[in-house]
Amino acid sequence: MRLMLFAAGVLGLCLGQAPALARCTLNIDSPGQVRFAGNSGAGYEGFNRARFDTDFSISISNEGSETCNARLSVQRTDAADLRSGGGDRLDYAVTLPGSLATIVDNQIDVGNPPHAVPVTIASGQTQVQHLAFRIPPGQIVASGEYHATVRVRLLDASDLDISAERTVELVTTVRPEMSVMLYDSGLSSLAAARGTGSHNRTLDFGILRDNAEASLTVLVQSNDDYSLRFTSPHGGALWHETRGAADRIGYTAYFGGRALNLTSGEDYVPSVRATGLNGVSRPLRVRIGQVGLARAGRYQDQLTITVLPD
Repeated sequence: MRLMLFAAGVLGLCLGQAPALARCTLNIDSPGQVRFAGNSGAGYEGFNRARFDTDFSISISNEGSETCNARLSVQRTDAADLRSGGGDRLDYAVTLPGSLATIVDNQIDVGNPPHAVPVTIASGQTQVQHLAFRIPPGQIVASGEYHATVRVRLLDASDLDISAERTVELVTTVRPEMSVMLYDSGLSSLAAARGTGSHNRTLDFGILRDNAEASLTVLVQSNDDYSLRFTSPHGGALWHETRGAADRIGYTAYFGGRALNLTSGEDYVPSVRATGLNGVSRPLRVRIGQVGLARAGRYQDQLTITVLPD
């Protein structure tokens, strides 16, 4: 008797369908450029100490079949600041709304950018991420156009591969800023910060006497090189209020220790370098000449200071 045993084993391999990979597409709601408008809407003003942001947004769409976990990264492509054609630099930041901390990383950090923002988007959904383009106040740079380029990347959270990316140009116009403010003598930094000066001041000598003096402080702010023009309609003399040039008393004005020659009606202080945030202050001193037997009455002149770009 022969007993034959047969055993048959059947190994069934069932090839299941792998889950579809979530796919995220990054879209930006601007034409590749975000322009910093500032308080005036015309650009950046360094002498304005208030903080202003220009908001923009990024639209992230998940066209895959599963929830997408990703990281949104904003990375520099070149310099760490905005640059002008002349090489001047302007610091900037891209932040989340209500935050002062920048989320911009260096491009070399693409593998694991430390400031990337986590995002989670359900299948078929679109998420809008609001951002702010900020230029800190108080930067005094030459006027002109300033540019920087950043790359906005969507990284897969599992392997940090780039799922999508866009390039955005950040732009601002630095406006020419020039101003003259007049203060009482002995200008303090606190007075300058509070803006307690004015565009008009009166030096009243009271009863005129020979060589009488009075002074004030001139504060100039300019983000470009400049010259100053001093004009006197009376040619550097006080005229009698009713008799005019028929009765006049000469005076000499000194700006920063330099005697101004106002005989022709104007004089210049040329080629002064751009100022810092606090401006440059100089004393303006006026000395009356010989009064002698001048006719009684009120004498006056008007000295105008104008800032001119070089």
